[in-house]
Amino acid sequence: MMNKTGIQSKLLLTAVALLTLGFYTSAYGETGSATITGVKGGGSFDNGSGSQAIEKGAKIAPGATISTTPDSAITMDLGAAGSIEVQGGTTLVIERLNSERSGGGTIIDVQLDLRTGSLTGAVSKFSSPLSKYEIKVPTGVVGIDATEGPASFFISAPDDINIISGSSVFVYTRDGVVRSVRVGGNQMFNSNTGTAVVIPPAKLGTLPKPPTPPVPPQVVQAAPTPFNFFISPAKGE
Repeated sequence: MMNKTGIQSKLLLTAVALLTLGFYTSAYGETGSATITGVKGGGSFDNGSGSQAIEKGAKIAPGATISTTPDSAITMDLGAAGSIEVQGGTTLVIERLNSERSGGGTIIDVQLDLRTGSLTGAVSKFSSPLSKYEIKVPTGVVGIDATEGPASFFISAPDDINIISGSSVFVYTRDGVVRSVRVGGNQMFNSNTGTAVVIPPAKLGTLPKPPTPPVPPQVVQAAPTPFNFFISPAKGE
């Protein structure tokens, strides 16, 4: 099993590739979709066939651009990856939402592009250490690590990075140099110093509460059918 140092190295390498190459091609299986589970206020999304109003139950495909009105909050189910809540005045692109079942668990591959506004999320515990959950912001890439347990975050463009639980690596460019910092649970990125610091209690109390990840349906095993048999009497009885 990959240790924490290995996970962080993987996140760092992936994020550096995103910053230097500008793209990344997923190697993981099925492409999923996000489902709108809660609507406060309003907004629109475009799956490539024109703008549509955000409504509960709508399916958002990877590649779609989501725009929310001021003072709105749109909750979305990302399946095995957990849930996110898109805050008001936000432009978000779901770039990847893939999953693949393997012998070591379900590998998820999520990439969100937060162009403007704010996003809060709850990431389900990774069932495979190969999973990736990345959030692009105008200044860099945040890699969320939910290997050891569920993670939650609040991120506001361009670089207000707050990790409520779990861990992350933030890779960003400053003065033409690629830099990285680990931001752990109950920590935030300090853009002035380029370091991670504890989230002040006054700020922590004002952050939107991360959505509750959906509970997967329980598979109920049917009771076995009784097997009746008949023994024919012996000949002559």
